Amino acid sequence: MSDTRPSAACGPQADRNLTPIATLIEDPARSAMLAALAGGRALPAGELARRAGVQPATASVHLTDRGQHLVKRLDIDLAALRASRRVFARSCVDWSDRRIHLAGALPAAITSVFIARGWLSDAPGRCLHVAERFDDKIDEWLAT
Repeated sequence: MSDTRPSAACGPQADRNLTPIATLIEDPARSAMLAALAGGRALPAGELARRAGVQPATASVHLTDRGQHLVKRLDIDLAALRASRRVFARSCVDWSDRRIHLAGALPAAITSVFIARGWLSDAPGRCLHVAERFDDKIDEWLAT
């Protein structure tokens, strides 16, 4: 029996090419840190480094250089997000969709910027419409 429930992104562009994102997480140390964070608990860089089998300085580079550069290009204030009462970022299961997605202040801020730039738009219910050339726009953002 197939699952016919709509996904959070609706329409023919709902299934996205995740290659650019996969490229960012292909590094074994980075993927180990992301897996540790997917448990929903905030962990200090030292603990993430231990779990990834790297030195703390290496973990800090993975956590700061590329990610902070990309987020700064979206004009998102990371310090304000970290200071908010809302969890910074964690994985979450959407029980109506039965899919895992990112939740928290950072994913919400990124989504808001994507909507403001016209890359996504609100749709009825809990859906988002994906703009034409969305993949090109994401690729341009990730390439810089």
